[in-house]
Amino acid sequence: MLKQFERPRLYEAVAKELKTFILDGGLKPGDQLPTEQELCQRLNVGRATLREAMRQLQMLGLVESKAGRGTYVCGEARDSDLTRLLV
Repeated sequence: MLKQFERPRLYEAVAKELKTFILDGGLKPGDQLPTEQELCQRLNVGRATLREAMRQLQMLGLVESKAGRGTYVCGEARDSDLTRLLV
């Protein structure tokens, strides 16, 4: 019997890339992330993929979305043990 292989979901790879960028000092707490459109172009992904990745990062407490204003890096994100778990 052949074993099936699971492909990683694209949004998980995008979330991991963004998380790494933020935690490695690409953005500091309080910094605003680029717009959705800009991130989609930079990462070469669609809006749905990016939005699902952002949901994961929000659940980790790494970013916070403010309606009509954008998405920001949370101040407590660097100290959170959760940031090491997912993604």
